[in-house]
Amino acid sequence: MNGLTWLGFVVLLAAVAFPGFYLRHVLSILSFFIPFSATAVFNSDSGASLFIGQFFVVVYLFSSFIKRSYIGKLFLFPRDFNYWALVLFALAIVSSMVNPWIVSGGDYSILGDGGIGKDDVAETIPIEINSTTIKYPLATLLGVALAITIYCEKIENVKAGIKWFILGCYFSALWGALQFLLALFGLEYPYWIFNTSFNPSAQGYLHVIDGWSRISSTALEPSIFAKQLLAALPLVASKSAINWVFGSRYRQYNKFALFLCVTVLLLSLSTTAILGLVVFLLLGIGEFWFTNFRYNYSIAVFLIAVAAIGMVIFSYELPVSLYEITIGKMETGSFIARIWSIQNAFEYFLKYPIVGTGWGFVTSNDLIILILANGGLFSFSAFYFAFLRPLWVSSKHPILIGENHACFRNNLQNVVPYMIRANILWLVISFFSGFDYYLLYPYFLTGIFLVVSRKNARYEM
Repeated sequence: MNGLTWLGFVVLLAAVAFPGFYLRHVLSILSFFIPFSATAVFNSDSGASLFIGQFFVVVYLFSSFIKRSYIGKLFLFPRDFNYWALVLFALAIVSSMVNPWIVSGGDYSILGDGGIGKDDVAETIPIEINSTTIKYPLATLLGVALAITIYCEKIENVKAGIKWFILGCYFSALWGALQFLLALFGLEYPYWIFNTSFNPSAQGYLHVIDGWSRISSTALEPSIFAKQLLAALPLVASKSAINWVFGSRYRQYNKFALFLCVTVLLLSLSTTAILGLVVFLLLGIGEFWFTNFRYNYSIAVFLIAVAAIGMVIFSYELPVSLYEITIGKMETGSFIARIWSIQNAFEYFLKYPIVGTGWGFVTSNDLIILILANGGLFSFSAFYFAFLRPLWVSSKHPILIGENHACFRNNLQNVVPYMIRANILWLVISFFSGFDYYLLYPYFLTGIFLVVSRKNARYEM
């Protein structure tokens, strides 16, 4: 039923009972629940949901506001280009809503993939400001606010955030493995525990290919699950990063965690998962051009091979399903629908090139055209400065250290290269499969990367 979910009730009850604990550890709690994009704390009659990650972002922003007000730093902002680039991107998103106000119903946009794919639904909506469309930018603005606030965090809190984000991804992978095993033995999947959103787009656990249940775990659907898990993969595969975040005694579990994540990604039967693993391995090929950290790519390749071979031996039908979601997908209506969405979005960009059609008004299954169509050149320029330029600058100044290097005692440097790769990974995947601007993981990873890079730069001076 609509209203407060059981988990929402528990979360609110805990907030009332332990407000001090919430305020002190809210970033860690938020980080853990980032992969839970299908877990709602509240469902409205309109079909919209307030997800648990979004709820804790609001709590986190409120907590930061109280803390900065208490210490008299509410209006003290970093004099840093990257910080103001994020602010500029938020302003660009807001400015894109000027176009619907000007057009005021004089034009229409198409949400969805044109109804070309068998599961795709096209929705024609007027380009105007109303009670529904005014909410389109809110999820993105909430994500950007998260990145901005993280940027001002202490490194101890950021370290805890990374730790609990990785643990959240571990739990999501384990829950995905449980989902697969339950489907394998014909048992009912307990969707009511973590898949509590009533939004139709959050019913990914119902997807089936050739009798195989696709794994969505705690995410909206399998491809979103794959993107969120892939975002943590560079950190999971790194001995140095795991050592910095968890301590050396937990490093021995790193190989099992990597094997689990890779196996569940393959079992998700997601094209995005296959593409992401390929990009992950390609990033490893260039590892020696960036840093001499031991990144465990040889182990990663071995584990991916073992997982893939084991799945092939396990069932002769699975390779057919993997073919259908990779090469075979280009022969389906779904692929045509994706191409159509990009072409359609580009036409809207040509119509409204400066501030775009309006944020969230146009669907496009890529990164660049989506931003151009919805936010115009202004939003894309802001996106470049906020998300792409910092990675470019970092790649031009690689961190070359080793265990015998004099700077190795600064453990912060252990995680910087892997945050670079995590951000490159989600950006490359988004370029081919779409930018999830309404989810939290892109903004969380960006904020963490920016603050870690900034703090680390102080040690290099």
